[in-house]
Amino acid sequence: MNDILDSIFTYKNHATVCGLTNELNILYYYQYYLNHDDNVLILTHTLYDANKIFQKLKTYTDDVCLFPMDDFLASVALAISPDLKVRRLETLEQIKSRKKNIIVTNLMGYLRFLPSLAKVDKFNIKISKNETINRIELLEKLDFLGYHRDSLVSMTGEYAVRGFIIDIFPIEAEHPVRIEFFGDDVESIRYFSEDTQLSINKIDSITILPFEEVDTEGKSSLVDYLNNPFVFFVDEQQILNTYKKIQEDIREYIYSKDLPDSTKYMFNYNEIVVDNYIKVETINNLPDADSYNSRDLLKFRGDYDKLKTFCLDNVGKNTVVICLSKDKQIERIKELLPDIQECKIEEKGLNVIKKKINEGFIIGKYIFISEYDIE
Repeated sequence: MNDILDSIFTYKNHATVCGLTNELNILYYYQYYLNHDDNVLILTHTLYDANKIFQKLKTYTDDVCLFPMDDFLASVALAISPDLKVRRLETLEQIKSRKKNIIVTNLMGYLRFLPSLAKVDKFNIKISKNETINRIELLEKLDFLGYHRDSLVSMTGEYAVRGFIIDIFPIEAEHPVRIEFFGDDVESIRYFSEDTQLSINKIDSITILPFEEVDTEGKSSLVDYLNNPFVFFVDEQQILNTYKKIQEDIREYIYSKDLPDSTKYMFNYNEIVVDNYIKVETINNLPDADSYNSRDLLKFRGDYDKLKTFCLDNVGKNTVVICLSKDKQIERIKELLPDIQECKIEEKGLNVIKKKINEGFIIGKYIFISEYDIE
């Protein structure tokens, strides 16, 4: 399948692309990621659209992350959603820990002020066994990094103090850690269960990352963190329309609060410099665009006779590929279509491969059918 799509898709810097189905748009991003070494950033105008693309890309790779931001100015100027904040922080940490990623974001995430990339690692707290640490300063730093003190640690972002024991649930950890002190000396570090509060295993050190997007003198954007990524702008005109509305909301908010005109909550759109990009439009037949000839597949809805007729009518004229994720499904299709080829795709033949796709499509002389189209 990948070889077929590689022979169809082209990637011209600064081009506009249209005529791809929703699923082929997803595969268009993914094929670029497979064949290039740079990070990929996919920008949509709303969080809803970003989340749809993210969920579909997860079918093909674990290297995809969502960088979500509420679509409204209030989320920047007033109250930030804690769940989305944690998701963003986790995504930024994954960007730093992996060679390349696919990041999907909405316009508000794209414009968001982030801690200076040059300074962000200075806020990490590393604690090692036998190290001497000022416990008062440690607690002050946990407060500064957004951790909330409670009597018992049960969820990420919390810490608790009992005598010479400090429990912390770091943002990136599966379980909280218990740090036991003898004076200011770290005597032991261990993970423990947030449910039973019992120890799981000892460790020699732990790095605690901020639970807030720390404010720094300099600001960085998501593009800065991704180190000159290849950007796919999805429906650019809608992105620009949304940006215009955001600017109007900002002006109204500043005026209503009697704030200085210079007040800034996020980057201006054109302040974020992108060298390499493609504009992906979800409508067909745009002038001056690289237009693909593709369409969605009609659903069979459990009608296997209809599926059989469709396949036999198209084989020879087209290459038909049925993509299934389970062996039992493949065996049933082989019983229905005894002449079907398995594993290797035969041109203008009838084929079945073990692969999960979100939905089927037709592009040129190729027909791909998913299990969701069949059932």
